[in-house]
Amino acid sequence: MAVEYRIDTPGNITEYLDLHARSQPFSLAFTFLEKDGVEQSSVTFGELDFSARKIAWALSYLPFQSRIILALPSGIEFIQAFMGCLYAGMVAIPAYPPEGSQKRNRLYAIAKDSDSELLITSRTIKNKYENRVDDTGLNSAQSLKKIPWIAIENLLQTVPLQQTSLPVLAPQNAAFLQYTSGSTGSPKGVVISHENLLANQHMIAEVFQHNKNTVFASWLPLFHDMGLVGNILQPLYLGIPCYFMSPLTFIEKPARWLNAISKYKVTTTGAPNFGYDLCVKRITKEQFASLDLSSWTIAYNGAEPVKATTIDTFSSKFRDCGFSRTAMFPVYGMAEATLLISGGKPCTEPDIRYVNKSALAANRFEWMARDNNVGDVNYQALVGNGYAADGLTIKIIDPDTSIECAADTVGEIWLKGKSISTGYFNKSDVNSKFFKQHIVNGNIDQQYFRTGDLGTLSGGQLFITGRLKDIIIVRGKNYYPQDLEQTISTSASELCLDGCAVFSWNNQGTERIIAVQEVEKRWVRTFNTDLTTIKIQNELHDEHGLHLDAILWVKPATIPRTTSGKISRTLCKQKYLTGQLHYFSVSCNANVRVIPEQEKGLC
Repeated sequence: MAVEYRIDTPGNITEYLDLHARSQPFSLAFTFLEKDGVEQSSVTFGELDFSARKIAWALSYLPFQSRIILALPSGIEFIQAFMGCLYAGMVAIPAYPPEGSQKRNRLYAIAKDSDSELLITSRTIKNKYENRVDDTGLNSAQSLKKIPWIAIENLLQTVPLQQTSLPVLAPQNAAFLQYTSGSTGSPKGVVISHENLLANQHMIAEVFQHNKNTVFASWLPLFHDMGLVGNILQPLYLGIPCYFMSPLTFIEKPARWLNAISKYKVTTTGAPNFGYDLCVKRITKEQFASLDLSSWTIAYNGAEPVKATTIDTFSSKFRDCGFSRTAMFPVYGMAEATLLISGGKPCTEPDIRYVNKSALAANRFEWMARDNNVGDVNYQALVGNGYAADGLTIKIIDPDTSIECAADTVGEIWLKGKSISTGYFNKSDVNSKFFKQHIVNGNIDQQYFRTGDLGTLSGGQLFITGRLKDIIIVRGKNYYPQDLEQTISTSASELCLDGCAVFSWNNQGTERIIAVQEVEKRWVRTFNTDLTTIKIQNELHDEHGLHLDAILWVKPATIPRTTSGKISRTLCKQKYLTGQLHYFSVSCNANVRVIPEQEKGLC
């Protein structure tokens, strides 16, 4: 279906802002919501264009394509700074403000990796943190110490707007560096060109079937690709309004997101899977009563595995609020593809199928009819992530041989298209392993990006099974940690949903399986670990044929997560093996020592 409202003339996202500023200068562009839905600030397309040009003029002393870190909290100022950088021909680097040691360390790592020329932040953050860089004792902090800090308020309030020509932006010029969330290692800066960005905006509009009546809402972080590309730049591309809030505003009270949808008649908004689970768990009957979600037609779900149980529970709970199951819209995307890779069909129910677990462990897909033996433990549900966006090619490839897989076979997902990045910034060694790959016996002129994700195509639809690096192999069979994690975290009400990490490590020639599980705060002191361990082991044996060697019980928010909220199994395993993972109790197999040497007394 063709997009009803798309402008094809502009050659990059800045030209779209310029066009909207001239054609509809007084139309609302963005509204930032404080806690409890208070409208803190708004900006029209004309005002956004004016402020972005002021910032661009202020940055004109820097060399073309200079790299600038945007360490700003969620708000209108972030969008102004981002578009100002692009107007000036600079390379924007979205980053989280340095609030908290983990976020500061990430900011130091980004500064060191990107070798940036400037950091733009708020006046409050500048005054509080600029001089604290000296006190960290970290070598990586020195890179940030060398970078000038400037407050966005100074750029907006003191810089006069003068008539000056803006640089001409070529399609291959870098627009921004999107630093990966680091779920499988150190964060890397994905180079997103203006061509990549515009191509992906076309794809999002086509797949989601957006039009001039679309209304956006978001709570996703603006330094993350789904928050920035999908929820800020897409409405800017279309010239339509967006209402957004900070991630913390949502996490504190999930009802605030649904209230915004209800109040502003939002049509498109979404979240990672855990966001929907949080709404199911924490929205009260009183909050539920005032919601009207009938306008919500695209409830996209991405950035982490989409669970069939989440689709079922969310659709069921909010059906009486006007929410339709057909609004559930599973998607697949990643920073290396700018954002969107595949998506479902709007106004149709998600495609949930069932696959034989034993066959899946051997990298084969054996489907079953939805109405037969759904409760059989030999089968599990998989949610389809839709079809490749127009302009993208998806191939399923054997990761060991680089040969295209046969139908209904699990393989690595490889991608080709205009929205695929040319690589990571200043990482030629890594780029050679992932970008510009060739399929054996394929067209030598066609180059692909290997994602590291595993899945298959069925009738053109993509089904994802997990990450290549995360697979647990026991006695020659493949097990996906997210399946084990779901079984564990749903086994008792005292456990945090989406608060489990499962990984394996080789202990004296034997593969050991470790689980780290968060316990709800109110149950930490009275939690019966022995009883729950028995229940978990029984359920894992019945559903997966596996037995855990150890379960580490931890407090909420202990398990390392990426910037997008995903469990970082790699970092969790690293902390475990180095004795840096803090847990209040542990359940171990008495015949196997699986805890590192410095913690051997805990078993």
